Amino acid sequence: MVEARRAFLECNHYKPLQDALIELLKEKQPQIIVDAGCGEGYYTNTIAEHLNSELYAFDMSKNALRYAAKRTNIVHYFLASIFQLPIHDHSVDVILNIFAPSATNEFKRILKKEGILIKVDPGSDHLWELKDLLYEKAYKNEEKQLNEFTVLDTKEIKYTLSLTNKELLNLYEMTPYSFKTAKSAKENLIMVNNFDVTIHFILYTYQG
Repeated sequence: MVEARRAFLECNHYKPLQDALIELLKEKQPQIIVDAGCGEGYYTNTIAEHLNSELYAFDMSKNALRYAAKRTNIVHYFLASIFQLPIHDHSVDVILNIFAPSATNEFKRILKKEGILIKVDPGSDHLWELKDLLYEKAYKNEEKQLNEFTVLDTKEIKYTLSLTNKELLNLYEMTPYSFKTAKSAKENLIMVNNFDVTIHFILYTYQG
C-alpha cells in the first residue's frame, strides 16, 4: 500500500490539494506544525519547503517514515500513534490531519488556544468511478464534520483524472478497496486503460 501510494503521489495527481494546503498555511504563518498521520511525507516535505515553520510529523508505518525522512532534513519524523503524541500541552499552532483518523482529544490537548486543525477528508464523489467498477452497488462517501471543533472554513477541491492502467492499479492498491474487494475485482482492473476518475476532497479548517 505504501509503495503504491508513493508511486501514485509522485505523479502529482493530488498536487491541487498540496497547493491548497500550502496556500492556506502561508496565510496563517504558523510557528509549529504537527502532521498527524503523515504517511510517506508527500504533503509534509513540500509544505516544509514553502514555509519557515517547524514541522513534526507522526505515523505508525516504519516504511513510510523511512521514505519520508530520507527526502528531507527539515522535518522531524517520529514513529508514534496520533492518539498519544509526545507533544507538550497547548504548544502547537496548526495540526494537519490528512486522510487519517481524528484523535480529537489529543488534538485539543496539544493545540494552542488560537491554534487550528486542518483536516482533509474524501468528498462524497471521491473515486466514484472506481467504486462503480469494483462494487455491484457503489456508494457515496459520507461528508461529516467534527462536532468537537468549531468550523472556520470549508474548501472543496474537485477535478477529474485520466489514468493509465498502471496509475489506476496504484490508486487501487493505495486505497482500502484493495483488501475490501474480491480478487476478481483487481483482475477486472488489469483490463482497463485510460480510466477517468473523479477526485473530490473536502478541506476543513477548525478551531478548538
